[in-house]
Amino acid sequence: MCAFQVQAPITVLMISALIVCGCTVSSAEPCFSIKSSQDNVVVLTTVSEDYIEVLRLWVQSVKAVGIKKFAVVALDPAALKAAESFAPGHVAAGFDKKNPPQPVGSAAAQYGNERYLEGLRHKARVIWSALGRNRTVLFSDVDMLFIRNPLEYLDSHTVSLALTYGKDNARGDEAPSNFNAGFIYVKPTPQAKAIIQTWKGMCKEIWKYESPFDQLALNIVLRATNTTFPHLVELPTRLFQTAPDCKAVPAKCKSPYVVHFLGYPTPAGKAKAMQVFDRGMSRPVYSKE
Repeated sequence: MCAFQVQAPITVLMISALIVCGCTVSSAEPCFSIKSSQDNVVVLTTVSEDYIEVLRLWVQSVKAVGIKKFAVVALDPAALKAAESFAPGHVAAGFDKKNPPQPVGSAAAQYGNERYLEGLRHKARVIWSALGRNRTVLFSDVDMLFIRNPLEYLDSHTVSLALTYGKDNARGDEAPSNFNAGFIYVKPTPQAKAIIQTWKGMCKEIWKYESPFDQLALNIVLRATNTTFPHLVELPTRLFQTAPDCKAVPAKCKSPYVVHFLGYPTPAGKAKAMQVFDRGMSRPVYSKE
């Protein structure tokens, strides 16, 4: 059973409760339990202390494109405090408050280190928390900027699962599939549920997988289940882009739905690139209500 509830109900999300249990490496059950209303789609992300400035930009962009149903799962006390200030009513604690993670100190997240892997380990569990209750989920890594609202496009093009293709997972004949795990749109079909549930189990021991870790594990599942079109849709790069591939210059990105800031080894580097990009990007104006 879950030991505590999020401090404020996420009424804007039309989610009646977002209940979060403490996690350990040996946890056998999902740590996050989301009970939703019939309003079916929820946008999710996770964040740790290292990525607070990145989260601020993520929340700002999500709101700017008119997405109202979103939730941030904070993985430590500092991230929880910051997230509540950026997105009050949209935040849950993804850690045991009685035994919280230690402050970052000098052990900041860098690609491939222990703290980085700890953040990846929660992704599939957070997705399953909503998918397992028959909600459609858009999971976005926090190092993304939303330029236009992608939800209508994703719904109309997806049967079960939609992913972007990633350059950072090419492993020759050993792993021909190469889908990025940073932007995942998934509907609660039996096929999608089986994939995410298997991936969730693998991510409990994320350190067993080589770079890019959770992404490699997801591609292993896709191959093992022979998941192909129409249940697996590859999202077009012209609409779901990465920086610095688009040179982090808005004029060269040709109005994508999102831009994923890959290729920056530290959170500070990502945040700086996102700030520069966002300052040059114009978006349609949406109501802030």
